[in-house]
Amino acid sequence: MKWILTLLFICLTSELVSSETNLPPVFTQTLNNIVLYENVPVGTVVFQLEGYDPEGSNVTFSSIGSDHFSVDAVSGNITLVKPLDREETDSLTFLVSIRDRVDPAGESEQDNVVQQPITFIILDENDNPPEFQDTPYEADVNEDAAVGTTIFNKILVKDRDTIGDSLDLKCLPQQQSPEACSK
Repeated sequence: MKWILTLLFICLTSELVSSETNLPPVFTQTLNNIVLYENVPVGTVVFQLEGYDPEGSNVTFSSIGSDHFSVDAVSGNITLVKPLDREETDSLTFLVSIRDRVDPAGESEQDNVVQQPITFIILDENDNPPEFQDTPYEADVNEDAAVGTTIFNKILVKDRDTIGDSLDLKCLPQQQSPEACSK
């Protein structure tokens, strides 16, 4: 009889402990270094958060600290809401959260919320024209200068894009001086 009472007590205690345990929800994918090109159109779904609650409760998603992305609470879709610019920043990090819903009527104090940082790496596109620095350029040339003489070597061009190893400069004839490129 004592053995049966002990077994009954263990079962009841186990049931009480398990019914009060609320394990936190879990993200099921890596949220680090997700790669996006800077020319992704606004309105594009760029990632989908995935997760579950160990007890089987419904989960919802949200974000904190991002003005470039929005998170759909039910689907977990992360949508781009503001254009990206690699020249402005090469990565964006913010917090995403997953919440288990213990009470189907809405959020409650018994819900667990897990927050985790998510990082997007922004890749460059060739979207900016090169810019000449320290213009206009002027040089005096002696009329007896030999053909092939360097008359000016301080042309400075900067390109805000990181794509490409070098810039290809060409002389384009202008209306006021059409022979300039040939001389």
